[in-house]
Amino acid sequence: MPGFQYHQAMLPVVTLVRGAGPRLRAGHPWVYPADIAGVQGEPAPGGLVAVATAEGSRIGPGWYSPASRVRVRLFPVLPGETIEGDAEIPGLLRRRLAAAASLRSALGYDPVAGAARMVFGESDGLPGLVVDRYGRVMVIQLLSAGMDRLRPAIVEALMESGNTAAVVERSESGSREREGLPPARGLLAGELPPGGLAPFRAGDLDLDADVIEGQKTGFYLDQRDTWIALRDLARGRRVLDVCCYLGAAGLSMLRGGATSLLGIDTSRRAVGIAATLAARNGLGDRARFTVADAGEEMARLAAAGESYDLVFLDPSAFAKARAHRTASLRAYAALNAAAIAVTAPEGLLVTCSCTPWVGAAELADIVDAAARRAGRGVTMLEIRGQARDHPPHPRMPETRYLTSVVWHIR
Repeated sequence: MPGFQYHQAMLPVVTLVRGAGPRLRAGHPWVYPADIAGVQGEPAPGGLVAVATAEGSRIGPGWYSPASRVRVRLFPVLPGETIEGDAEIPGLLRRRLAAAASLRSALGYDPVAGAARMVFGESDGLPGLVVDRYGRVMVIQLLSAGMDRLRPAIVEALMESGNTAAVVERSESGSREREGLPPARGLLAGELPPGGLAPFRAGDLDLDADVIEGQKTGFYLDQRDTWIALRDLARGRRVLDVCCYLGAAGLSMLRGGATSLLGIDTSRRAVGIAATLAARNGLGDRARFTVADAGEEMARLAAAGESYDLVFLDPSAFAKARAHRTASLRAYAALNAAAIAVTAPEGLLVTCSCTPWVGAAELADIVDAAARRAGRGVTMLEIRGQARDHPPHPRMPETRYLTSVVWHIR
């Protein structure tokens, strides 16, 4: 990292095995246990360390996590910056937060009433930190031991950034568990709107994020570009939104001219909020939501002879580790077969995967095979990814995690 300076006497040093340096010099920000030859000093969990090659050349600073398979998360430092210890980190944190906010503003996200992923971890130079804005409410996820130690500084910086009424923590992911950290959820600063629902504006829709009781950080912003892009395709069509959560995808398509919407989700709370949002946006007369298992409900609809002109299938990730890839592929295959069965002739199926190792190629095989078994023809029309406020890290394929494929079903 050009410009990185440190004093070995002040920071513990993680020395790499021979051959580990090139990957890290090329920009990959994670140091694994197998990369490490030894540690000089006694770094605390989440403590700052210096990483050096076996030959003694400098790689960069990072946060040490002895309980994690990601032993060090490298912290990017721009030319001219110096890190000699923890004292420099708050200033770097504020600069990174400001840069990430500036990027989202340049991308056209409303910094006051709107919503955006304001920080996407390593992609924004803040490893282990996720920040989502929903109107005036900020929701953070602290996914590394290093970021966990910075909780007070992060909250202070966000509350002072302007137009922030509250900061909520939703640090409950498997990444945190693998760091040896307990789950954490709750209000950290400010005051929440009634019911823990944070209102925000997305295009021409008034929506809520369920920031305390909901999934992830309260909403799924990563599909927003896709459900806005689908409006033209949805015009004049009957829409089935499977795994709809708070209903934003289907409501967007209704706003774009879809004739009707049925949303399915297993969460009674989510379905209730979705119905409220439909009414708030003047779409309640064309929207209906039901609490049901996705596969079972699609099977029931197909048995009853029901079909839809556009089916949007967006299930949660089926596996948290690559070792479970085979089981997740079977689950995707079953759901997609059920979705094809309720897609009308000449209809559209939009099938999604947020499992990093189940991408466009795997979805193509799954849908094509299911269609052949059902005696249906398919044409792949488009492949989409996550929204622009979730920028993938160029050296980390796992940050390019969301795939949506649009199919024409004959």
